[in-house]
Amino acid sequence: MAFTLSRVWTNPPHITFPASDDFIFWMRAQLYPNGDLLAMYIGVGDTPAGYGLVKVDKDSRMIWKYAERVHHDLDVGSDGKIYTLIQEITTEKIPGIKLEPPLMYDSIVLLSADGQEIKRLSITEAFSHSDYSNVLRLLVQEGESFRTTQKSKKSDFFKKSDFSVVWIFPPSCTSRSSNRELFAHKHNRSS
Repeated sequence: MAFTLSRVWTNPPHITFPASDDFIFWMRAQLYPNGDLLAMYIGVGDTPAGYGLVKVDKDSRMIWKYAERVHHDLDVGSDGKIYTLIQEITTEKIPGIKLEPPLMYDSIVLLSADGQEIKRLSITEAFSHSDYSNVLRLLVQEGESFRTTQKSKKSDFFKKSDFSVVWIFPPSCTSRSSNRELFAHKHNRSS
């Protein structure tokens, strides 16, 4: 039996106007040694694209679901905790950003092994309070916002003791190799 989004959420609380199941697929998945599967739903042509996270057992029975706009990558630590990215839209002004709302911003989220949110860190807020706050100023001078994505051929966004490269670039970039990329930095998970 297909594990469609409408099977998981008949009325998704985190998506106002969801796309039909024909335009929603699993982008990333993590297979556990016991056969459980952690999978990320993505909606084609939607913004934000993330549609949620689900964990199912080897017999396709749902264990839990996480209703947030999860996108691009996920990883499971040796302790079973799950690291991922979410996108949110706000109608409020974001400190340090001169663009007017509505604005989309990303956060790094830490989930427990049973899918409960432990911690959420706004990437915009983290940058605005760091030595890299000038990146935000560069973006707003061009009148653009930014988004995060993973830069790897396999799902290694949150491996070992550090995050892989987080690329932050204006949405108008046509590829990750664009010379308009503004920032790439390796972040240490312990800091």
